[in-house]
Amino acid sequence: MTSIISSMTVAQVQALTGSQIAALATSDANALSNAQVGGLLTTQIPYLSAADIVEISTAAITAFNSSQIPYLTTKDVAALTAAQVSVLTTAQVQALSTAQVNALTTTEVATFAPMLTGGQLGLIGSAQASGLTATALGNVSTSNLPSLSNAALGAFTSVQV
Repeated sequence: MTSIISSMTVAQVQALTGSQIAALATSDANALSNAQVGGLLTTQIPYLSAADIVEISTAAITAFNSSQIPYLTTKDVAALTAAQVSVLTTAQVQALSTAQVNALTTTEVATFAPMLTGGQLGLIGSAQASGLTATALGNVSTSNLPSLSNAALGAFTSVQV
């Protein structure tokens, strides 16, 4: 089916139902082009599995626009690979919902910290905050630092501050 997916137009991919998106093999997800990923309907995105997300190329991950990002499940966001995380844009990161920010791994928080809004930074829990490197924390906007919760601040080590 990979060859079929890769030969489909954006309009044809948009015509797939949620159950058809859910039925994609991970190799099919890997075959999605940047245009196809960028063209996914918000109603289709929740049907991508975490295994599908992992298989989407880093180039295609950048094709998700900020209106699509909130439709990724929390499992999808937590499943992003280090390579995928490293290519997300500030607009994509700032489009993360409350539930998605709560689902971020410590590695994702360390990467995203400088891009998070004050509101998003305030959602970071103590376990996530403990994973922030001193460098990542140093790159957080001073205007966003007051948004950190007391729990997050209490989790910092002497190396971080």
